[in-house]
Amino acid sequence: MEKPDKKQEILDAAMHCLARYGMLKSTMDDIARVMGLKKASLYYYYKNKEAIFTDAMEREAQRFHDVAFERTKTQSTAAEKLMTTIKLYYEYFRDRAEWLELNAQAMVDNHSLLQDIHKRNCKGNRDFLAHFIREGIDNNEFRTIDADHAARVLHLALESQHLETYRQAAENRENKLDYQKLEKDSLFILDIFINGLSNHKQDSK
Repeated sequence: MEKPDKKQEILDAAMHCLARYGMLKSTMDDIARVMGLKKASLYYYYKNKEAIFTDAMEREAQRFHDVAFERTKTQSTAAEKLMTTIKLYYEYFRDRAEWLELNAQAMVDNHSLLQDIHKRNCKGNRDFLAHFIREGIDNNEFRTIDADHAARVLHLALESQHLETYRQAAENRENKLDYQKLEKDSLFILDIFINGLSNHKQDSK
């Protein structure tokens, strides 16, 4: 049991360094220092910082998905579940600002590590959205449509809005993203999307 526990400690230390230094500036020495270890100890578990941060970010994404599934499991409609997921996304990551800002940075930075982690995160989020869209189709709540394609389009719209907010913050030299605006705009996009998928329009004709 020692190795899995130690790995979790390493990932916790990596997230601490991410918040303090950013991913690109964080080093194996920084992660080891947070843990009170020598850098050589980390190599028993991970070959480099890229592997550590990849696991750390995947763990964070999985934690969010687990929380979202738990929060939405008692809701009856796919539309409710999608809305709740978006609200929870900003609620969950508002206290983990480095996560959102890292994903925004990855959209404008060609660094391979950022791009790789961002791609993994995007795929996980698209799959998550597709799950609820598919559920809505099966329940006849949404019209029949390619759920994976619909999830890609919705995710692209949300990502574009996120990027625009990030650019505006950079232009205004603001240190933090406007999370209230991000959430409001994301829910507006989702509302338009859900109305477009709704089966009620077809039923009324």
